[in-house]
Amino acid sequence: MANNKSGEILDGIKELLWKLIVKAKTDERVRDFLDDFKKVLEDNKHSAKEELSVAFARLQEKHFPNFEEGESKND
Repeated sequence: MANNKSGEILDGIKELLWKLIVKAKTDERVRDFLDDFKKVLEDNKHSAKEELSVAFARLQEKHFPNFEEGESKND
């Protein structure tokens, strides 16, 4: 059962990343976010310097500070 749940999570991540990559072609903010996210992943590749969820929240605040207020509604 855990394996099935992991597969579902991976499928969801793949779908989300694909949507972000497509959106990055026309939205500079998304492209910059993905560039920074890639750097975070590379920096943490060999050590767990920063919790991934903390890094993701930091990047969201940097690139989409009004996201929680519905900034993306107009996209």
